[in-house]
Amino acid sequence: MEQASFTMPALGSRNEYRGFFITEFSRLERVVDLYLAKYFTKDEHSVNELVSILIDRINFEGKATALKALFERRNAYDEFIHNRHDKKIYRKITDGLRSVAQKRNWFAHYHLLDVVHDKNIVIGLIQFRDSTNLITYTHKQFEDLIAEILNVKNQLIQLLNELVQNEDLSNLY
Repeated sequence: MEQASFTMPALGSRNEYRGFFITEFSRLERVVDLYLAKYFTKDEHSVNELVSILIDRINFEGKATALKALFERRNAYDEFIHNRHDKKIYRKITDGLRSVAQKRNWFAHYHLLDVVHDKNIVIGLIQFRDSTNLITYTHKQFEDLIAEILNVKNQLIQLLNELVQNEDLSNLY
């Protein structure tokens, strides 16, 4: 996957790393929300109503499943009009969403590792269900994780811009 260009802010504590990840994931989820709403209407009031009344009540897995279904419909339409989009973009986005959603669950639900003996590890997460599961990230691995979120978000923004015919959406995500 192509790397997004971004500057990683200086983060100190493991709580800051966790918070930064959750923030970036939330921004991605906002773009998913907008795509789902704008697929059905371009009217701003209706978009806001759809998001606040329906879409905000759906968990991320449900949103990703709905997005995949819309992509499948869109792909069938694209093939009918001479394959405007490469099918791979839809697959990249849905696979990317699945990957970052799993990691989001780790960051949201696993315990933060209190003691890390390796000074290269910036955050450690541990789960105790059934067996102990330990996940650690170096600064570089964490940067790559954030880049993964940004890449999926940017690909989805590109499709969202096409969906709304390049209306200015920069203030929404």
